Amino acid sequence: MKEIFANFLSKLTRYDWITTLVPGLFFVCAMRLMTDVGLNDCAWHEQFAMVFFSGIVCSRMGATIVEPLGKLVGWKYCYDDYQDWSKADPAKSEMLITNSNWHRSLAGMMVIIIVQMLLTNFVSLNVCKWVVALGLLVLFLDSYRRQVGFIRKRIEKYKKENR
Repeated sequence: MKEIFANFLSKLTRYDWITTLVPGLFFVCAMRLMTDVGLNDCAWHEQFAMVFFSGIVCSRMGATIVEPLGKLVGWKYCYDDYQDWSKADPAKSEMLITNSNWHRSLAGMMVIIIVQMLLTNFVSLNVCKWVVALGLLVLFLDSYRRQVGFIRKRIEKYKKENR
């Protein structure tokens, strides 16, 4: 198990650490402090899996909820321009997009914490479980749709540039 874990960690990029693992760790710690829900009874590899999954959920919540809300209030996003600029200045662009996505993940984490606090105060545990399960389904379906859209945009741009 330790070899699998070491191999997994060696494949993670700086981007993965900053946008997934750190928000996941913050989320698990915040949930423990705010709700007394923790991972004390889990083995280390189960704890890591929960931290990593929590980070993915925070990241996706940021992309699915926080980013569209930002667009709704007038924040400007420049995905196509970023692709062109990243070719000209890869180091700086990677650092800036990583930081931007880290903050988006942390904002997504706070959305989850607020929703979780509201749910646990106003609905039963069984309803809470259904809301979480359905919410995660919608979240990951939308993330899949968004990723396919990004791929499609890149392919279309590539085709235009190479005709």
